[in-house]
Amino acid sequence: MILPLVFAGGTALLMFGLLIEAGIFRALHDDAPAAYKLFAVRDKLIRLVIEQKIGRREPHLDALYHNVNVLLIGCRLLSGPDGWMLAETHGKRLAHRADQKEQLARLPREAPPEVLDSVVDELREALEYVVAHHFGLFLLLDERRRELTRIQKARAKELLQMMPSAHHHPAACPA
Repeated sequence: MILPLVFAGGTALLMFGLLIEAGIFRALHDDAPAAYKLFAVRDKLIRLVIEQKIGRREPHLDALYHNVNVLLIGCRLLSGPDGWMLAETHGKRLAHRADQKEQLARLPREAPPEVLDSVVDELREALEYVVAHHFGLFLLLDERRRELTRIQKARAKELLQMMPSAHHHPAACPA
């Protein structure tokens, strides 16, 4: 009676350990696959030009190709444990210098050529996948958010120190 219970408990403990290990493995190796869909979109854009279905200088194609490459460079840079440390550093820098980032190209206002419709849909799906699965991107944005919070707190403290003391202004609210 007690032996099956011990066996079940041991098995549950082993399975829990495997679950933790699988989570760690996924975190370590999921960044690169998160970008695979972006590579596929870029390849389709190139194929459309090679097959002469769209001109190389078509404005929508240029903007999409540029933007996908900007994202791919960022995804590759921020992948894996080494990239995660970089993501934290870049997140802090991004909070201080939001204007010093690679700019995405603006898409033309008019509708894209029909030949790009399926690629645009695939790009949308790829972007949603990257946002949901790229751990380095999550770290970058999280560190940026935390650094912005630190900056705002420091500014509030600085302003508080500039304020005249409460005994000079009896109507001042207590801190």
